[in-house]
Amino acid sequence: MQRRKHRNTAQTLPLSVQEVDFSLGGLSVFYLRYMFVDFVYPFIVDVFAFVTKTPTRKPLTQAILYPFQRPVWAGLAISLVMAWAGLHLLRRWTPREQLVGSEPGIWFLLAALVRQSKSDTAETRAHRDPTKSQSH
Repeated sequence: MQRRKHRNTAQTLPLSVQEVDFSLGGLSVFYLRYMFVDFVYPFIVDVFAFVTKTPTRKPLTQAILYPFQRPVWAGLAISLVMAWAGLHLLRRWTPREQLVGSEPGIWFLLAALVRQSKSDTAETRAHRDPTKSQSH
């Protein structure tokens, strides 16, 4: 396997690490290497593959924070506060006779945000997809 050090990564694929291992695909892919590197293949079937280091794994405590950047978290927080304020005003101006249950507050909004829908099952997808036959 030949290892090359590139001074300018714009010449090749944009890699976060500045090293590329270039090797023959059939000779370099085996189980032990899969544990340490990612093998990326181009669209056209060819005998060459680029081998790069795997990205470092984030700690499990950061798993919820890692996918989003700061502007996304700021937008989520602002929309949560605005929705809570809207529900609070709606509750305040609604006659007491029409209200059922307790104050719809921040816990209601958090529960609505983290709820996972179970309505998107195979049966409901089959009704939406006209190519699927419904003969059971």
